[in-house]
Order: sequence, then structure tokens, then C-alpha cells
Amino acid sequence: MSILNYNGKLFFMFDAIRRLILGMSAGIMGLAYLLITLLGFALHVYTVVIAYTVSGFWAAFLTFMFPVFSQIIWVISSIKATGQWINSYTSYVWLYLILCVILWIIIVIFGATAVASSKDD
Repeated sequence: MSILNYNGKLFFMFDAIRRLILGMSAGIMGLAYLLITLLGFALHVYTVVIAYTVSGFWAAFLTFMFPVFSQIIWVISSIKATGQWINSYTSYVWLYLILCVILWIIIVIFGATAVASSKDD
């Protein structure tokens, strides 16, 4: 077996490992983004239900039409209503924000890995 043949097999093995890492990075980024999207949708639906329960149809309609703005408004109103920063609604919002930060960090890390692996082509 010559050195060239050995190096060719070695290069093929490293290329396969690199492509596997690239695929896994893209998959993890996709799952993290999907999780952020689905959890955001669930939080928005929960906010609409709270708006309907507390203030009726028109508040729920406006909450549905303006997601981020209405969630900020409902966090402020729930803090004023209970007098506590941590209550049943705000705990879900804070948890969602913390998960978003963690998942975006994961997306950045694995996105950098995917870009670095794809530049080798």
C-alpha cells in the first residue's frame, strides 16, 4: 500500500466526519429554531386566552394582532395586578426569554460550525 493511497483514504475519512458534523450542526440549529417558534406560538396563545378571560373579546383580538407589544402590556398589567414580579404568567414569559437566549447561543455556535465546515468545499 503506497502513501498516496493511504492519504487518499485518510482524507476521505476526515471529509466524511466533516460532512457528518455539518449535517448535525444544521439539524441542531433547525431543531432549536423550531423549538423557539413553537414555544413562542404557545406563549402567544396563552396570552390571548388570558386577555379573553380578563378583558373579553376585543382585548383578545388586539392581543392576537400585536403579539410582542401585547405580551409586554400583559406582563406589566399582571405585575400591577398581583404586586409581584414573578407570578403565573410572568414566570412563563421569563422562562421563554431565558430559553430563547440559550437556544440562540446554540444556534450561533452550531451555525459557526456549519459555516466553517461548508467553507472547506
